[in-house]
Amino acid sequence: MIRPDELKQAIERVEAKVNEDGSVESRHSFLQIADIRTLIDAARQAEAWRAEKDQAYEERNRLVALLAAIFPAGRRQTDIPGWNPEWHGCVYIDFPWGQASWHFHDSQSSLFAFLPPYRGEWDGHTTEAKYQAISDAIADGSALPAPEPKGQP
Repeated sequence: MIRPDELKQAIERVEAKVNEDGSVESRHSFLQIADIRTLIDAARQAEAWRAEKDQAYEERNRLVALLAAIFPAGRRQTDIPGWNPEWHGCVYIDFPWGQASWHFHDSQSSLFAFLPPYRGEWDGHTTEAKYQAISDAIADGSALPAPEPKGQP
């Protein structure tokens, strides 16, 4: 794995081979080839990390979709300044102990297509408060929905 400082040095060495007029030297020294290989290796590593991150988000979102199917929930587009618009989709779940929400990437919106539009408002919870409330609900037993009565006329 390449360290960030090594990647920066490799980029600087490759960039130094560009002439003032913007042309690039047609011959590459051994050092330039090594630098290019370093950059390629770094790009491959970055792609592997991106794939791992995407898989983790998909796994999380499948669990959020399951919770949204069990508890009252909906979806809404948000508009958060500075965020990539592809992450503006949000699932809101109204648990018995309070609201929780998760943003999702557009590429995973099909996981939440079954949800109606969310009619409530964001209650201002933070990520930390959301997960603390979930931990508390698990600890005190309020995390489970009330069972449906079975076999009653």
